[in-house]
Amino acid sequence: MLQEQDDWFTQPSDVRRPFRGCFIAVRNGEVIDQDADQSKLVQRVRSHFGDAPIPILNGDWDETPVYTFHSTHLE
Repeated sequence: MLQEQDDWFTQPSDVRRPFRGCFIAVRNGEVIDQDADQSKLVQRVRSHFGDAPIPILNGDWDETPVYTFHSTHLE
C-alpha cells in the first residue's frame, strides 16, 4: 500500500489536480474511484474489492502525510 501511495504522489501535479476536493482510491497506479465523502468511498471500495489493500487518499494532499505519535507511556 505504501508503494501505491508513493507512486501516486510522484505523478505530475496536472495528473493529480482533477482530484482536488475529493478522496480517491488508487490501485495499480490508477484512480479506481473517487468521492467527496470518504466513508462512502470506503464502503464502495470494500464492497467491490473486499479486504484488498487499497489506499484511500485525500486528493488535496501533495505528499504522503507524516504522522507523529506522542505518548507518555514507556514500554
